[in-house]
Amino acid sequence: MMKTRIIAFSVIIQLILAASYTAYPQQNKILIESELQRLKESFSFANELVTAFGNREARHLLDDAKRSIDNATEFYRLNRLDRAKYFILQAYRSIQLAMKITLNLSGRSLLEQLQDLIRQAEQAVEGTDNKEAERLLREAKKNLDMARTAYKNQMARETFEYYRIGTFLAKKALSLCTDRDKNTKDQFVEEKQRFEQLLQKAENRLAENPLKEAEQLIQNARKLGHQAVQAFQSQHYREGIEHYYRATRLLLRAIEYCESQATGSDPKNKLENEIQSLNDLIASMEPKFADTKNVRAKMLFEHAVRMRSEAQSAQESGRYRMALRKSELARNALRRGIQMLESKNQGLSEQINDKLIQLQGDLERTEELVNNSNNREARHFVELAKEYYDKSANASQNQREGISLQGILLAHRLLNLAEDLVMNEGALEIDKNQVEARLKEFEHTHSEAQADIESSKDKRASQLFQQSSHLYEQAKKAFEANELYFAMNVLELAFAVQQRSLRTIR
Repeated sequence: MMKTRIIAFSVIIQLILAASYTAYPQQNKILIESELQRLKESFSFANELVTAFGNREARHLLDDAKRSIDNATEFYRLNRLDRAKYFILQAYRSIQLAMKITLNLSGRSLLEQLQDLIRQAEQAVEGTDNKEAERLLREAKKNLDMARTAYKNQMARETFEYYRIGTFLAKKALSLCTDRDKNTKDQFVEEKQRFEQLLQKAENRLAENPLKEAEQLIQNARKLGHQAVQAFQSQHYREGIEHYYRATRLLLRAIEYCESQATGSDPKNKLENEIQSLNDLIASMEPKFADTKNVRAKMLFEHAVRMRSEAQSAQESGRYRMALRKSELARNALRRGIQMLESKNQGLSEQINDKLIQLQGDLERTEELVNNSNNREARHFVELAKEYYDKSANASQNQREGISLQGILLAHRLLNLAEDLVMNEGALEIDKNQVEARLKEFEHTHSEAQADIESSKDKRASQLFQQSSHLYEQAKKAFEANELYFAMNVLELAFAVQQRSLRTIR
């Protein structure tokens, strides 16, 4: 039965990919890139699973999957897409089989553990009249039921996800009844103390390393702290807590800026500050994730905590750069989780402000990486990302939220391209004739699109069209300088923005 399901899974993947790769060459490459990213995420999950619950056979299968992923990545770099596709399929088969083996080995035992934990929580919750604990316990039971169904159907990933979420919820329900009960007012006082401690720490770091960016963040955090106190005085405790959450994040960012400046590029010193900053962020955000009903956000928080633990293990064994990478993954997961929680509570202008703060930090980190590599094209990506950061900030100040968000997205994409280029230790092979052909294709479509945009008199479409024109000019200059990787990728961004401008009027 298990073998049949594995074969069926492989056939489905084969059919999906085969259907996808009938597109044009450039589209093929984008599809392969996207599939590689999904494959790496699947491998990461399976690796955590096998490390925690698997056996030697499952580990060997994941080793095979890792070799297939490496081969697929290399063939992708060489633009040999059929070979890359072949190794992607091989990796998926190995991952799926490793997960099935692990499920059969440990699945039943883990479900029994969760059931025992829920029984303990039931005993603790009974008679307390703690409505939140009762709600968490009900959700834990639902996840246990879904885990059992997934296990019965040999769905490895789903089984372990439901197990982990159910365990998290049951433990939280248990802690609410065994620890001292905290009402919202108690939590406000706790967050206020945390804010004051971090404010003092941030001010001390600013005095040691005066930085304009950090000073602005601290000022914004003080304003939020004042708003939190006003909310408390009006007995709006939950609103006050939300203000403190945002203020805490700003203070941690300010501390990170100052400490990064102080430690320079020494991995060991940088890591110590990074781990401490990450610990502070997790501690400050844990109550918020515990209270949410957003399952995906909870999973991201759990992933961040696991990555933090792996970062600490790597730190203890002296693998400082690995630890920094794990810490960065933890921070990214937390950031995505926080965005999911706050997007419903924030206005658009507040969301954009937070995204600009995040982008500013990403710019600094990527610029440091690029400067250490001396890669000219990667540096150009960063310079163009800075330009779009400035444009996005100006658009935000002028209440042009759509254009601001578009610029932020472009800047992040450019930073990703810069990082990929550095990590791949040089540009991927790009055919000059192919770039020239794409430039001519853009010129043709651009003149047609311009007529449509001008006749529509749509302001947003016109602004997007201007962005695509600017990107095209950058790509053209890079082509003339024989910087083909930069030229091709920026040109593809120009195509994407141009299409977005046309969709606005159609």
